[in-house]
Amino acid sequence: GALARATEAANAAYLGSPDEALMNSSFADPMEFLSRWLVDALPDGDDGLTRLVHGRLHVEHAIFHRTQPSVAAIVGWRDAALGHPGADLALLALPYATRDDQALPPRYRGHAGRDDLASIGVPTEQEFIDRYVERCGLFSVREHLDYYTAHACFRLAATLHRLDRFA
Repeated sequence: GALARATEAANAAYLGSPDEALMNSSFADPMEFLSRWLVDALPDGDDGLTRLVHGRLHVEHAIFHRTQPSVAAIVGWRDAALGHPGADLALLALPYATRDDQALPPRYRGHAGRDDLASIGVPTEQEFIDRYVERCGLFSVREHLDYYTAHACFRLAATLHRLDRFA
């Protein structure tokens, strides 16, 4: 299914051209573990959830309504493909799981631990996920959200590693 293919692609991106610095770093063991775990823990029923997905869905691709607290449009569809909507949701929700860490690209810096989100109009993580699931009708996504989040983190780490090698 779509998620299995995305997992294979992320593994290939990470493992495709390993370098000595990576293999000798503290980064290697967790990535190797997660790489194997993602294949072994792939949720059942993946094929039934294949949809057109954005592929790089994060807040920088959202155009917000001028007067209402809502998204008016999503841009940046260059990487759109058939895929798993749970992967898009997890990537978009990643800021709920991460802190405002300067080591991350700005689009992935999070707000975990902040207690002022409601005052600035940002829904809680659960409210955000509930809205997504209800609007899309994909109720089974909730059951495996931890998997999709691990998948999004692995893809992000693999991408950052690949970019770091060429920097």
